[in-house]
Amino acid sequence: MESRFFKIQALDVLQSSKQHEYFSRTDIIGLLNDLRAIMKMTSSRLNFDIPALMTEENYNDLTGLSKEQFCDLLGYMSTVRSSGVRSVRTCLGVFLTKLRVGLSNKILGTVFGLKTSQVQRIIHAARRTLMETFVPHTLGFQHISHEDFVTNHTTPVAKQLFTTDPRQAVIVLDGTYIFIQKSSDYHFQRMSYSMHKHRPLVKPMIIVGTDGYILSILGPYFADGHNNDASITKHAITNNLENITAWLQDDDICIVDRGFRDAVQYLEDQGYMVKMPVCMVKGKNS
Repeated sequence: MESRFFKIQALDVLQSSKQHEYFSRTDIIGLLNDLRAIMKMTSSRLNFDIPALMTEENYNDLTGLSKEQFCDLLGYMSTVRSSGVRSVRTCLGVFLTKLRVGLSNKILGTVFGLKTSQVQRIIHAARRTLMETFVPHTLGFQHISHEDFVTNHTTPVAKQLFTTDPRQAVIVLDGTYIFIQKSSDYHFQRMSYSMHKHRPLVKPMIIVGTDGYILSILGPYFADGHNNDASITKHAITNNLENITAWLQDDDICIVDRGFRDAVQYLEDQGYMVKMPVCMVKGKNS
């Protein structure tokens, strides 16, 4: 069974045990009410409560996950309680659809048959729950040990090119952008407007292994001129975000681009090795 409903394969093998059955008036009314409730649930194309109504492709298009991955993630939502308005599956489905498609809460409410205020509460509940139960196990410097990271997420090419000790970790740092809507708050509007990209955004710092494994995401930071890659890196180390200085060890290698050039000396002073593409000396053409 899936979410209290029989799978299609189970329905195909069901066999009757009786030739006749007697129903009272109350039984018939109950069946009709149940049928009416199911028809109401299935009137919307997007319905996560009955898995059989949505294909694998539907799940992937809306949430970015397969059905199996969706069910795995659902296990982290145990602290969310179902209500008469929505189930835990719907709560997670609405939240993931919001992240994947970026529709407004009003449109999501229309699609899922919910009020805008209900969508807002659903998104808040799902985000808070996953931040408490899912994120600490999958993201951040404390979710994986230094030894495991070195063993499982350092490619042979990186080891051959950069490391001199098999215990050295090789991490890749780079800032990226998350574009956002223009805020009605004037102060936040100024802080989030990027003169480089000419639009409002925030900047998370992504830290990955050489195999692409995401170790941590710091931030997000404002997009104003005070937060470039170098200053964000200095801020993270100085303030020991996520206890990063305890995780990193002496002679660990940081691979960065030229946007970190103002932080190279700082990182080296902390005991880390920095690998960055060579920059031409100012004034030189070749």
